[in-house]
Amino acid sequence: MERRDFLKLIGITGAGAATACDAKVGPQSLIPYMVPPEDITPGIPTWYASTCRECPAGCGTHVKTREGRVIKLEGNPDSPVNRGKLCARGQAAHQNLYDPDRLKGPKRLQDGDYVDAPWEEAAAAIAAEIGRLRTQSGGEPGAVVLLTGLQTGTRERLYDEWAQALGARRVVYEPFAYEALLEANRRVFGEAALPAYDIEGAEFVISFGAEFLETWISPVRYAGQWARMHAFRGDEAVEKGIFVAVEPRLSMTASNADEWVSVKPGTEYLVALAMANVLGAGGEASEWTPQRAGEATGVDPATIERLARLFADKRSVALPGGISTSHPKATAAAVAVNLLNRAGGAFGDTVTLSAPVTGPVAGSYRAIVDLVSEMQTGTIQALLIADANPVYSLPPALGFAEALRQVRLRVSFSSVFDETSAWCHWLLPDHTPLESWGDWVPQQDVIGIQQPAMRPVFNTRATPDVLLDVWRAIGGGEEGAAAPEEATWYDYLRAAWSDRAPDERAWAAVLKAGGIWEAAAVTPSYLQPTDAATAGRAGAGAAATAEAGGGEAADFSPAEFEGPSGEGTFALVVYPQLALYDGRTANRPWLQELPDPATTVAWQTWVELHPETADELGLVNGDVVSVDSGHGSVEAPVIRYYGARRDTVAMPLGRGHDRMGRFAAGRGVNPIALLPPTADADSGGFAWQGVRVQLTKTGAKVEPLTFQGSDSDHGRDLAEAIPMAEALRLASGGAEEHVEEHVVGEDIPLTVERVARDSDSESPYRWGMAISVDACIGCNACVAACSAENNLPFVGPERVARSRFMNWIRIERYFEEKPGGGVETHHLPMLCQHCGAAPCEPVCPVYATYHNPDGLNVQVYNRCVGTRYCSNNCPYKVRYFNWFQYEWPEPLNWGLNPDVTAREKGVMEKCTYCVQRINAAKIVVKDQGPDAVIPEGMFQTACQQTCPTDAIVFGNLKDPASRVARLAGGPLAYSALEHLNTRPANFYLKHVTDRGGAPTAEPAAQTTGAH
Repeated sequence: MERRDFLKLIGITGAGAATACDAKVGPQSLIPYMVPPEDITPGIPTWYASTCRECPAGCGTHVKTREGRVIKLEGNPDSPVNRGKLCARGQAAHQNLYDPDRLKGPKRLQDGDYVDAPWEEAAAAIAAEIGRLRTQSGGEPGAVVLLTGLQTGTRERLYDEWAQALGARRVVYEPFAYEALLEANRRVFGEAALPAYDIEGAEFVISFGAEFLETWISPVRYAGQWARMHAFRGDEAVEKGIFVAVEPRLSMTASNADEWVSVKPGTEYLVALAMANVLGAGGEASEWTPQRAGEATGVDPATIERLARLFADKRSVALPGGISTSHPKATAAAVAVNLLNRAGGAFGDTVTLSAPVTGPVAGSYRAIVDLVSEMQTGTIQALLIADANPVYSLPPALGFAEALRQVRLRVSFSSVFDETSAWCHWLLPDHTPLESWGDWVPQQDVIGIQQPAMRPVFNTRATPDVLLDVWRAIGGGEEGAAAPEEATWYDYLRAAWSDRAPDERAWAAVLKAGGIWEAAAVTPSYLQPTDAATAGRAGAGAAATAEAGGGEAADFSPAEFEGPSGEGTFALVVYPQLALYDGRTANRPWLQELPDPATTVAWQTWVELHPETADELGLVNGDVVSVDSGHGSVEAPVIRYYGARRDTVAMPLGRGHDRMGRFAAGRGVNPIALLPPTADADSGGFAWQGVRVQLTKTGAKVEPLTFQGSDSDHGRDLAEAIPMAEALRLASGGAEEHVEEHVVGEDIPLTVERVARDSDSESPYRWGMAISVDACIGCNACVAACSAENNLPFVGPERVARSRFMNWIRIERYFEEKPGGGVETHHLPMLCQHCGAAPCEPVCPVYATYHNPDGLNVQVYNRCVGTRYCSNNCPYKVRYFNWFQYEWPEPLNWGLNPDVTAREKGVMEKCTYCVQRINAAKIVVKDQGPDAVIPEGMFQTACQQTCPTDAIVFGNLKDPASRVARLAGGPLAYSALEHLNTRPANFYLKHVTDRGGAPTAEPAAQTTGAH
């Protein structure tokens, strides 16, 4: 090889190197860095501001690229939606970009098989068929339908214009469309919009089935607000707010409540009506006294009255239900919650329409039902499907797949071969959001931009570009408008932004910021003057009735669940799984391996049963049962979970794909198969709840793929709790009443100053963490962020079953029995403690683990010989062994962080406090002088940066002014297993509990762990 050719070869991009020898990908350009691209500097990351599209919330993102490859997503701190935070789905978004099972290019169905087809041929064939149908129908709309998922902004405008111009019809289908909530708001507010709920500004929050910390509307936004309302910071003597959850299942959201009020499925809104009654609401609410509601819901009437008085006495907000409480009376349920907000004076205060949410406002299940009927009769001749997978997410009893067969032309724009694509004639894969242009409007005053962070990985094309080509090929003619002059989708988008960004400088500013955050338009109050005059926090709703706003009465009778009742039958509760949402993210291995916050199960679908119910049926964890609703049947293993009521069974959504990719297909079952095609009569929205099921033991047994062996910390004080009164006293400067001294090795109290001395005296650093158990909600965003930052491998279900998972940080979930009955849930992030007297270090025979000058417990991979002595000696069990050479299927390996070594078989690994980020900061400050130190906030660890609730604070314990040192030295700080005298650098802040309220759940002694 010539020297010149050799220099070119070693200077190519990482992406080019990974694909240059892959004939299937096609020819690639080698970029010699002797003449580097203008926007790429080798070894230096390039950042692009964009918008996350993993769910409709529209969080702002910063996309990190290295040598032209996307390697990490972070939250955009300027975005008012998420304030720099991201959930687990956002952290794993680039696994969608590098999905090895993505469609590599356009295909057409020929003789029962899919063959490659040029993009030009595809556009011409579709245009010819639509043009023929348009001529045949005489320009009347109806024969051609563009079925899309939720879209906002410019792409929505293009879809609507395209359909109108070509005589087509657009139907929007979003599985979680909040139709009942929109209809209820139209009736009560007079406007079908999602109001802004001010959780942060409230003193009392009561949720009636809203999974706002998981999947409801905008979970990252609301998680941050919840933390600022509810989390006790430890260095501020401020009483935190109160959160109560009223729902039939203990969800992750409810597990973070001060009180879980367990209600019969389909009756939670009757508690809201009775509370409104106590506050003086008239109309239908007056018929639902606490006594009557108590009989219907199973809730103590005294509890209802107490919650009503609490709602009136404090600045309060009530949140209407989400998917897990969406039953045939969902609209009435949302109306009831609105009436409570009105009666308690929340309207115009903690519930406003000044900046309504626009992200998830779309979709109509009723329109889908009509579409199925039209397809069955042959009315629909062409169906183009983009951003939707209705064959998977609709109940089979509706018959969408069978009706789809009757359509003459079926086109899918999905980037993966999913359940709906398998029925289509043409597969025209769209770019992923990280490869394409666009915008998103998550709320009225926020417009996020979406820009490509890298070139397309495969031969894909933006769906708007394909539609524009079809439009131009057909032409406008007399029946429709001519195609826009803009040649490409980017040109169309740029023209749409011409008013906001008239020149290139303004456009560049928008791209740099990630969008524009306009001042919220002032919306007139929806309270009439006569109502406002009497509004107050106690009894404001005397004029509030079921007819408020829309003039249409609501039926407040309890929701009826379809199916047989009696012994051996249970109400089925299906709920969105935090990591997989509605199933669209199921082919992301990091998300499949993310443990469920409630059960700690991964890679599986399970059936949750109350332990006493399981005992009655003779079922233990892992017993496979057949769940039959009369509309379908599925089989799944049992998980005993005290958060399931005795009269219900619960199953998570998101798995059960038979296509979509190697990580999704064949993983678990789809509980949607059990659901009838029932709609809420008032809104037309799909009723996710409303069926009863029967369980039959099959005799089979499956090992639960769990990440935790016990529900209890067995008295080891891993997750310590403290009453609110005591926390306030200590934060105000009060002394500890009793301190138990544990003397092992040396009689030195564990203090921040003592831990800070565990680094070299010449080093200005001793890195450490303060982790708030009170703020941690168990969402696992930190786990996903750590995986993305540190190249953590996914091991698959077979190895998870043998406890060989590789996550450097895990969220331990413990249940603790309350003195008066019931239980508390504690979420505890557990990672390497970077101990000053680390038990792992003296037992390593090759000095692979040692203490560096900054106090970090580091691991030298090329020294490690795999004895695993360090793991045996670690009391926290946070060291992980590479039993195998874990594989990253091409091109999934393109997303690896080049700053972090990819570990090999036989090597021990663990949390490093993101040492690569520490070293990068040192490189920056070294030019400022020999005595310069890294200032606080210059960088963050991956887990700290993404945490929606700011539960993790990282910094220098040697700096007494640093926030981490102040929190770690505060009265609520403690160390896990402190009596072992390992001197951990991680300090935990106690869970502040005991908010009062009647016990509503079984004691922890009746629960059983997963193992």
